[in-house]
This record gives sequence, C-alpha cells and structure tokens, in this order.
Amino acid sequence: MLLVGKGVLYTAERGQENNPDLNKLSFIPSFGSPASDLLLATESGALINPKVSIGRVSVISPEEIADYLEKVKQAELVVRDNTIPAVSKAWTKNVVHIIGVGEEGLGQAITSSMNRFALVLQDTFYGARIHTSVNSVLLLLRSLVHSRFISYLKMGLG
Repeated sequence: MLLVGKGVLYTAERGQENNPDLNKLSFIPSFGSPASDLLLATESGALINPKVSIGRVSVISPEEIADYLEKVKQAELVVRDNTIPAVSKAWTKNVVHIIGVGEEGLGQAITSSMNRFALVLQDTFYGARIHTSVNSVLLLLRSLVHSRFISYLKMGLG
C-alpha cells in the first residue's frame, strides 16, 4: 500500500483545526503513539504484524507527486538498462537509515529493529551499503546527521 500525502499526528492536527492549510499538511493522518503508518495495516493486538507492506510519499501538491513519479521512472530506467556498467549503478545499493527520537528507550528499540533490517538488506540478495544515523534531541548531533545525510544524497541513494 502506498499512501500519497503528508501525514500529521492526529493530536497535533487537533491543535491546528483553524489552520487553513491543514488539509494539505494532513491529507492522510498518521496513527498511533508514536505515530506510524505501519499501524494502519496492522490488526489490533499485542503483535505488530502488518497485513500488507506500507509506505508513504509525503507530498502536499500535485507538482511534488509528478516530480516523485518522474524520479521513479528515471531510476527504473537506469536499473533496467543492461548497457550501463554495474559500477555506474553502485549508487542504487546505498541505503540511509535515519533514526531520530526524543526518548532513549524508544531510540534503542528502533535502532535494534533497523539493525535487523540492515542485515537483510546487506545480504547477498540485495547487497546494500547501509549508512545509519541515530539522532537524539541534541542540536549538535542534528547538524552532524544533516551534513552526513547531504553527503549521502550527493553520493546517490537507491
């Protein structure tokens, strides 16, 4: 399932009901606490076991959707083109995990889950190069993560 539209946590949305741009900012609200689209595809209960894969393209305008679609088409052409040497496609194996929370315990739990996902992506089937940034609420760390993320973007992400 692919959600198209920015989401805002329901409780945050309730506090902005007078905002005329709220429909753009919260086209498809997130769910749960902490907010997660994963919960939209999960039956209620103790286990978080989604029934379908779920993702979100966080956009607020038709132009952003068109830009995203164009980038997907371009990336798919590169991946399918067998005339391009593998070394020129190496950027498609770069994956960035950005983990940012304000609570230490939650951060450890999310980091542990992301590390398990990284092992799957690094496996020989995909062969990803994982770049992980764990971000706490410290401003210094935020700027470090931002500068590292910009360098990953320049390198190319798959």
